[in-house]
Amino acid sequence: MDEQANQGADQAPPVLNNLKGWIAGLTGLVVAVAGLLGAYRQIAPAGKAEVATSASAPAAEPAAGLAAASGAAATSEEDLPLLYEGEDARMEFVDDKWVLTTTEATYEYEDMYSKYDGSVLAFDKSNNAYLRWPIKGGMAEESTDEKQTWVSYVELDPVAPPNGADAGE
Repeated sequence: MDEQANQGADQAPPVLNNLKGWIAGLTGLVVAVAGLLGAYRQIAPAGKAEVATSASAPAAEPAAGLAAASGAAATSEEDLPLLYEGEDARMEFVDDKWVLTTTEATYEYEDMYSKYDGSVLAFDKSNNAYLRWPIKGGMAEESTDEKQTWVSYVELDPVAPPNGADAGE
């Protein structure tokens, strides 16, 4: 009888065995879901998660993003050019995004905060490319390697007066 009593002491009650099984099952489920989420983020377009996040947050004013890009403190929307042109390109701020039209194609860029003083920074999700250009005009540069290197892309100069300003000012 002592052997049976010792054997019973080593074994957990059936309720605990059942609970351990549930905990192991839930842990496995959490790990599996985390793995699937990680795989989805690698496969899915980078912008989908960002769009869902930004949809729940209040939309920032375009001028605020551009002011941050300029490196200037509290610049109003009227001080920022919203249209640039080059020899074979046109960059215009339309519907909260930058639209670059070249002789070959049209690209849409999301306005981003720029740490580069006096420059605008934008990101093209569909081509995974960054574009930056001087606010006052000059050579736009493109990066396709997460801003590690920049290559000259197209010359862009402001042609339209800032929002609300007369051309004679």
